[in-house]
Amino acid sequence: MVDLVSSLARRQRRLFGAAALVMLSIYAMAAFGRPVANVLRAQGMLRFFVAALFVTAAVVGVVWVLKNGRRPNRRELLLFGALGLVYGLFLFRMTYPEEAFHFLEYGLLGALLLAGFALRRPLRPAAWLAFGATAFLGWTDELLQHFVPERFFDWRDVALNAFAGLLAIVASVLWERWARPAAGS
Repeated sequence: MVDLVSSLARRQRRLFGAAALVMLSIYAMAAFGRPVANVLRAQGMLRFFVAALFVTAAVVGVVWVLKNGRRPNRRELLLFGALGLVYGLFLFRMTYPEEAFHFLEYGLLGALLLAGFALRRPLRPAAWLAFGATAFLGWTDELLQHFVPERFFDWRDVALNAFAGLLAIVASVLWERWARPAAGS
């Protein structure tokens, strides 16, 4: 029992440590993201770069799913398709390609926080905690941008950060609920 508790504690520290690294990189992007985006935009590469990041994230997700040696069930395939559709609809409608980074950044953050909280709590309360933490951290990111030259606080970005986290959290909860019965059969 002691080994199980210490194993859970180590895993939770790793997950929350990874979430902290993601958040620190997001905060760093408040200062350095705009110059990088401007260089990519000037070279006509910003949309390609954003698309490449999303394709990479999708490939990593598929590899992660398939690495356990079983094929996804119908519900999981439906979830993948629905996520692709939702992400696609939002991404194609965005005026500025760099706004798409919110989905990657806060989606990853929300999923990591959910995984960390769910180690010691039931899934539903863990999901609410993860969403609250993600939304709060997204708000603090925008607050930080208020103090960075050439950046500004934007309530739409606060909402986008929270929505990006929520989308990943809901997908993770559905994945957990739908994948578990298939893994046990």
